[in-house]
Amino acid sequence: MTSALNRTSAVTRRAVLTGIAATGATALGACTSSAQLTDIRGDYSGEIKFDSYDTSAGTYEPATRKHRAKNTPKPVKPANIDNKTVAGIYSALGHYAAAITYAINTGEDTCIQQVNMEEADKKGVYEYFGKPFTQAWVGESKCVFILKDPLPTKKDDTYMWPCTTKITIGEFAVSDGRARDISSDKREITDDAEMHLTYKDNKWVISTDALFFSSAASGTNKV
Repeated sequence: MTSALNRTSAVTRRAVLTGIAATGATALGACTSSAQLTDIRGDYSGEIKFDSYDTSAGTYEPATRKHRAKNTPKPVKPANIDNKTVAGIYSALGHYAAAITYAINTGEDTCIQQVNMEEADKKGVYEYFGKPFTQAWVGESKCVFILKDPLPTKKDDTYMWPCTTKITIGEFAVSDGRARDISSDKREITDDAEMHLTYKDNKWVISTDALFFSSAASGTNKV
């Protein structure tokens, strides 16, 4: 059985390098234009901030070497997430990153299922970020998206937003009842990605790389 430490590094690095929520890096040509969406903020660049959580489960207890996290706050969709605005896209991406965070910290697919994407893609995301932690767990971890541009661009019906994905893993991993430290050089993984979204059925839908997730769904990565 692969150790939680090695599994964590392999899972997160492969996922990030493949470009989470992206169809791959796309060269923007003359047909690409700035997004023509309602916007009052003007500049959304930087780390996406997300603060919409359900804390009704009780007092949050971070993971320790003795037990996994308890009463982890669940990300919930902000009121504006389905608005056809730049702010709506921003909220959709923030919710997605928070759902990945929840999956890593709990091993559950509950919040991934709430993300607006195809069912097969949800399964792929969970296979990579949640399923490895159904038995093993890690110290408090977090996924964030850092937007590079002030606004997204549009090509045909797709809005694209370059970003840096960053996953920070906790200081330890626990597997088979044994805890081990995660070295500092393996605790943060960052890489470039490009988020792709389309507006369908009055909501923002995030696209993913079908080939990447088909390998995950086939069961090639087991803990």
